[in-house]
Amino acid sequence: MSSLQAVPEAQEAPQIHIGRQPIFDRDLKVMGYELLYRESASATQCVADLQMASAVVIANSMLDFGLDTLTGGTLAFFNCSSSAWSQELFELLPKDKVVLEVLEDTVCDAELQQIVRNAKARGYRIALDDAVSLQDREELLPYVDIIKLELPALTDDEVRELTRVHKNDGRKVLAEKVETQEQFKTTKDAGCDYFQGYFFAKPTTLSSKRLPQTHLQTLRLLSDLSDEGTDSEKIAEKVAGDVALSVRILRYANSAAVGSRTKHTSIQRAISMIGFNTLRKWAQVIAMSGLATDKPSELMITALMRARFCELVVAKGKNAHPGAFTVGLFSLLDAMMDRPLDESFKELHLADEIEAALLRGEGELGRSLSIARAYEHFDWDQIVRLAPNQSDLSSHLSDWFVQSISQAQDYYGLSRT
Repeated sequence: MSSLQAVPEAQEAPQIHIGRQPIFDRDLKVMGYELLYRESASATQCVADLQMASAVVIANSMLDFGLDTLTGGTLAFFNCSSSAWSQELFELLPKDKVVLEVLEDTVCDAELQQIVRNAKARGYRIALDDAVSLQDREELLPYVDIIKLELPALTDDEVRELTRVHKNDGRKVLAEKVETQEQFKTTKDAGCDYFQGYFFAKPTTLSSKRLPQTHLQTLRLLSDLSDEGTDSEKIAEKVAGDVALSVRILRYANSAAVGSRTKHTSIQRAISMIGFNTLRKWAQVIAMSGLATDKPSELMITALMRARFCELVVAKGKNAHPGAFTVGLFSLLDAMMDRPLDESFKELHLADEIEAALLRGEGELGRSLSIARAYEHFDWDQIVRLAPNQSDLSSHLSDWFVQSISQAQDYYGLSRT
């Protein structure tokens, strides 16, 4: 039996879930749904890390359920975590079909203000959650379309005053957590435009079963994706061989998120639409997560953190070397596959530079991986040995490490979709 035949197949695909709660206009017509993270079909609230949950909801809605399926063509309200803003994950969403919410616990620094300003300029609608305690979020008001007022925290007089102020400034007002007929009447009389709460409908959970990936197809696809010389035609052939991945790539390419006005039925045209570099990174992350379905989440998160950290180290803070991302991502392939790296690499046929970096720590890519490992263990002596007389590099390592951890959470959320 060949080593390829010995690779275990993936387990039955798990179910995915997403919650939604309708939002009504003054005529009690549904104008949108707030989409919510749900770990299971019976879950009634989000208990997961907010950064991950935000990424999962964004990607699941686009790649698995389909946005129109979830909203019936109305607006989709997304809770955007701080990392969803900083990494601009909202760009995966069609601007004419979504509302991006700035949550009450999001730190409103200069970076966030600029990102929200840019999102508004690109045509996205912005909502500000919990507008009672604006604190440092007042700077965002010029870019906000919808203000959300949470009733339990407000008196009737406060509802009327806040509604008056915000409507005078041209913003719509959404009353949330409306739980009685009296609260609905009070907020409607105050001039609120939209309403959400248990009085109208509790959140419901939709479930779907994701198509499975096989480990054999995954290894072959990873091999081609790691080779910068692979052309898009060959990648299209490999993606088409993975039913789960091809369905999701086609769904994404056919979504308004990438400006498509015609339906694509071929993987080749879909790749042309979304761009080869975008496909490479998404497919690598999703394929790797398929190998780690029965492993602790921290294993995949660590691999993703290394991938981004290596990328930043090699490019000195810029996004310039896909080989570095691959080296970091593949560095824990042995743990994911329960077999030595050199055995897995026999099926991958990696570029010599990448294999040398992973197996022997050679070259610039190998050095970046060694720095990543040393930084994980706070081995400062090793870091000094690996980066001698490079004070400029060393001064950025801490920032890059923190950035890599944050982005790893985002990538992991996308990989689970």
